[in-house]
Amino acid sequence: MEEKESNYTDLIILARILDNQFQGPFGIKFGLDAIIGLIPGVGDFLTSGLSSYILLRAALLKLPTPILIQMASNILIDQLIGIFPLIGDLFDVYWQSNQRNVNLIKEYAQNQNTVPTKVWFNIALVIFIIAIVLMIPIIILYQLLLFIS
Repeated sequence: MEEKESNYTDLIILARILDNQFQGPFGIKFGLDAIIGLIPGVGDFLTSGLSSYILLRAALLKLPTPILIQMASNILIDQLIGIFPLIGDLFDVYWQSNQRNVNLIKEYAQNQNTVPTKVWFNIALVIFIIAIVLMIPIIILYQLLLFIS
């Protein structure tokens, strides 16, 4: 990927609009993601589509798979927490997944096209969490089988 920021200027603008276009009390920045997310059912679906556009463009810019996985994880975390009314919208103000994803694109371009160490750490953490979540039902089933026998 070339280091030219002009290749993804539209993504920088989109992330700013979605995540930190406005300033609220105490200097807290928020964007349309948090506002649109207030619309029950439809809001998170719409913002997820816009976030996915940033991920798609990153893939078209030929970013490596680990960075794309990190970006998808950022979106997934945003959507999973976004399920909960109001709490999810407050989380949007904090998490700013679109800004995080554009920062990953910038960081990759600025670091001579190398994957940052933090991306590898985050992927390992996500795999670990998934493994734990998958192990819980297995452990419960095992305990139930022991109890029944």
